[in-house]
Amino acid sequence: MSDYKKKSCMIIGLGSLCISCSEHILNNSDLDIVGIISADESVIKWAKSNNIRCLLVNNKVKYTLSKEEIDKFVKEYEFDYFFSIINAMFLPEWIIKLPKKYAINFHDSALPKYAGIDTTSWVIMNREKEHGVTWHIMSSEIDQGDIIKQNHIQVRKNETAYTLNKRGFAAGFEGFKELLEELLLDKVVLKKQIIEEGSYYSRSKPYLKDMSIWNIGFICWQNCAEDIDALVRALSFGPDRNALGTPKIIIEDCFYIVEQVKIYNSKSNLEQGTVVEINKNSFKVATNTNEIEIKDIFEIDGTKISIEELKKRHNLKVNSKLGKVNENIISKMKDIDSKIIWKENYWVNKLANYELVYLSIENGKLGKAKENKLITKKMILSKELQKALVNTCESNDFDLCKFIFTCFASFLLSKCDKESMYIWYSDSDSIKYLEGVETLYSNYVPCKIENLNTDGFREFYNNVDEEIGEVKKEKYLMWDIFYRYPQLRDSKLTCKDMTQFAYSFNSNENTKLKLVPKFDLSFNVDHINTEILFNFAYSTRYYNDLEEFINNFQSFLTNYILDK
Repeated sequence: MSDYKKKSCMIIGLGSLCISCSEHILNNSDLDIVGIISADESVIKWAKSNNIRCLLVNNKVKYTLSKEEIDKFVKEYEFDYFFSIINAMFLPEWIIKLPKKYAINFHDSALPKYAGIDTTSWVIMNREKEHGVTWHIMSSEIDQGDIIKQNHIQVRKNETAYTLNKRGFAAGFEGFKELLEELLLDKVVLKKQIIEEGSYYSRSKPYLKDMSIWNIGFICWQNCAEDIDALVRALSFGPDRNALGTPKIIIEDCFYIVEQVKIYNSKSNLEQGTVVEINKNSFKVATNTNEIEIKDIFEIDGTKISIEELKKRHNLKVNSKLGKVNENIISKMKDIDSKIIWKENYWVNKLANYELVYLSIENGKLGKAKENKLITKKMILSKELQKALVNTCESNDFDLCKFIFTCFASFLLSKCDKESMYIWYSDSDSIKYLEGVETLYSNYVPCKIENLNTDGFREFYNNVDEEIGEVKKEKYLMWDIFYRYPQLRDSKLTCKDMTQFAYSFNSNENTKLKLVPKFDLSFNVDHINTEILFNFAYSTRYYNDLEEFINNFQSFLTNYILDK
């Protein structure tokens, strides 16, 4: 009688490579899949369609957010192999040691070079001729385990992050088929990594010898044309998610995303960053070497902008000089990046569920204007009413900023056609911290305000306070996430559609909020010393006149203050 026992595996991963490898195991090997863990719904859908036990986790990076579910899931069955296939989650050592044989990870570089994340982008930026992918033993140190299988491919001339990722995954799949056969025949040969010869790359810790090549995505005109072209291609992820960044240029302190460049044989004697030629669909710029043609320009929120509009907006012409990023901005961005690098999915998921809201404006004052202008109007509160407002908050233990915001939210909800709405919120902390980079990062964060039939103002205030606390915990968002993430880029709603209503509160006399014309309607409060100033700003894109709306809100707020 045979004592043969079929071997089994557990899989964690994301995307098409995870599905392809799982499918190959299912159809071409004598190996059972006892479970699949993923934050990718397409992987979970595939697992369910094949009657494989699966676990959908809500965050692909943070193990701690799904710790209990993952721990229970992996302990339920014994298994021989643990495959980590496109997995960004750092797992504890005890899980890595669970399989009877090996825990094996896929990494998209030829280790020990290019450990870390977004490796194809760094390979392109460094203008490497060869790229590789590696299947290696998982260890307590990221990407440092023994190598089992490594495949190499040539980097093509016009390679982008998207095309190199696709080709790397194809090479990884071929390597996996060989790896699986060797595992089942027990013919695995392990190769130690020489860690001293390695390098580590990530958005926050690039290993580049010349940091100006990366420059957090800003094109440096003092670089050669080849480096600039490589940067743009390295940040081109096609239809896929881009968690690394966008290639950007500066024109008169405004930031724009560049999608495509072309190197010309011609060289200019003009200063680097000077426009040497401009036409209807593109313009050429002088670099340290050859001229570069720029076309396909987007505003920082992903809105396409024509060259004609750029010319009109900035008086762009031959001999115009494009801007150079300030070192203070680079330093500030690095600091901000360290705080928000893993938080973008929170904002993407939140904004992906955005629903347009239409206000019922008195006397037919709602309507699209031919020309979009930003109109500002003051709302005057008497000294007595200002004092009553402060006293109301103090006696009822309300925060002044949040109390006014709650009143504004309640008033807007009473005028809208839905039971919930988004209002972008900003206060002194974010205004001060993001000063100077507020056109790159939003110093407003979207709060979802819901009409939950609450039992009075206090409960509604508490719900609003809880939502503010939640969004502030996630820090800030970059405006270019609307361009970098397909959930937002491919949405029927644009960034301009989703920035309908905003509220800001500033209590720092040394900080002044820059009015952001993105919002259709914003309510801005300044509380300096004992004075409270209310200002409304609205876009004529949607509102012709808000005089009566503002007067009605003033009455609404006054009644709230007096009632309390």
